[in-house]
Amino acid sequence: MKSTELRGPNGLRSSASGEAIEEIVRVFEEGYRATAALRSEADRLTPSQLESQLGAIERNMLRRISLICDDYILLAAGSSLGN
Repeated sequence: MKSTELRGPNGLRSSASGEAIEEIVRVFEEGYRATAALRSEADRLTPSQLESQLGAIERNMLRRISLICDDYILLAAGSSLGN
């Protein structure tokens, strides 16, 4: 089933761009939860450990968003070629 054939909870057809946006929102939500969890243990970490952990969360988010965008670009390019 193509992404354009999927229907969301509101009955509207889902689009590739809409799905990409939803995935990116999920990445931000997960990043927020990870930083919130880190905040609860921040007093037990050194500044360099805290900076390292925050950097790892940020790198993970950026990597995942980059992959989502790459997938969307490939999907859009395939669609424009009539695939």
